[in-house]
Amino acid sequence: LAGRQAHGELFLWTDDGRPTAVLSLYRWTAPDKSVHEHHEFCSLAGSPLATSGPENRKWSPKTAGLTMAPLPGAPPPADSPRQRLSQMRELAERFSGEKTTREEQETRELRLLTQPVERYASMRNDVLDGALFALVEHTDPEIFLILEARPSAGKVQWHFACVRMNSLRLAVSLDGKEVWQAEQ
Repeated sequence: LAGRQAHGELFLWTDDGRPTAVLSLYRWTAPDKSVHEHHEFCSLAGSPLATSGPENRKWSPKTAGLTMAPLPGAPPPADSPRQRLSQMRELAERFSGEKTTREEQETRELRLLTQPVERYASMRNDVLDGALFALVEHTDPEIFLILEARPSAGKVQWHFACVRMNSLRLAVSLDGKEVWQAEQ
């Protein structure tokens, strides 16, 4: 981005193996050489979170960070973990994402990272198998896509959810139809 340099890290917290919260810390240098630091927190929990830190620092979202929904048109989860990973990659490719910039109001397509950021299972959280995928601009995660094989209506089915990692307008489509959006 025209003279800007950015360097960052991504941190993930889990509950019995299932991703619960994510933090992106990054610094970027503007063309005028001024350095800026950004922190992006996101709950991946299905219920409110309560956290604490040194010097009475707290981050406690009062609502769930995401809502899982059945994934339309998904095949039943395969029997083996290797086959389910292939399924999750194929299912993730059905999704596309975009963000709208603040200044120019330009809509930019996001790129799916086909290698999950995290792969997990959690019997306590009713997850047979799951993966956290990122929709990115360059290498910066803007949206996380969660895919999970979980029980529903007496059988195991694929479910999905999206969570934002940016304050801009974001949207996700499944097979070309918008299924999620977050306003600026």
